[in-house]
Amino acid sequence: MQQLIKFLSQYTKKQIESEFPDNIYLSEQEWSHITEKALLRLSKIFKHINNKYYSQNFENSFNYLHSDHYAMYIYLLSQEANLTLNNENYANRFFYFNKIKHSIDIYHKVKLPEIFLFVHPVGTVIGNGSFDNFLAIYQGVTVGGKVGEFKYPQIGKDVTLYANSTLIGDCKIGDHVIIGANTLLIEQEVPSGHLAIGQHPNNKILPFEQKQDEKLFHF
Repeated sequence: MQQLIKFLSQYTKKQIESEFPDNIYLSEQEWSHITEKALLRLSKIFKHINNKYYSQNFENSFNYLHSDHYAMYIYLLSQEANLTLNNENYANRFFYFNKIKHSIDIYHKVKLPEIFLFVHPVGTVIGNGSFDNFLAIYQGVTVGGKVGEFKYPQIGKDVTLYANSTLIGDCKIGDHVIIGANTLLIEQEVPSGHLAIGQHPNNKILPFEQKQDEKLFHF
């Protein structure tokens, strides 16, 4: 792991300093520290993902040229810059860098669960909400509140948000739920073990049980 930490801290440092050439720097020690923290968190995630590009052997499966891996890593760096270094300036840089490189908008103060997965998340915007473990987020997903209100989605365990799905306002999503592609939910409840499809207000909420070999996560 130490070789990966050393390489990746230097690699990301060059990217950030090139993208934001304003002569505001982190020390080598700070870079190494937040890189290690982010990679340790990411290695725990990899152990739970049921996909050929992820494995128990994190150092052999993590690939900085795999954009899903790297987008998750940058999100975790943004959190560590804020939480570990108390450096909101650099936390904002990582947040902005993720928007530039991966077209994903997820602020460092948005608290994703310990185990989550980005799947080619281009055009995804994740705002405030509560999120439980084993959350998968695909491209074009939107999660957030209604304009002028402060009620946000509550998402349970083992939830998949497929392409272009949207959760707005006081949505209550149970465990083991699929939100289908192009689904719009506004202040809607989806019980555990169900599939949600369709556009508000004409959504369909259907009982659903995912096959074991189709699951994205190992529990």
